[in-house]
Amino acid sequence: MLEDEDPVEKGHMQSLLEETDRLKKIIDGMEQLSRAQTLAHSLQRESFDLKQLLKTVLEKTRSMHMIGM
Repeated sequence: MLEDEDPVEKGHMQSLLEETDRLKKIIDGMEQLSRAQTLAHSLQRESFDLKQLLKTVLEKTRSMHMIGM
């Protein structure tokens, strides 16, 4: 239909295609948001010992650094 000889019809079809693409992007964004919200609801908070975590990370980093030397 975009190959129509009538420039007015061609312009209308081009506008329809652009609006369809725009709506598709909006719907895709809404689907992504919905998935993110579902994931966020499934996450649970958990306490942890930050000092111990940092100590473990530092120990592993030091040992990796020494191995790389």
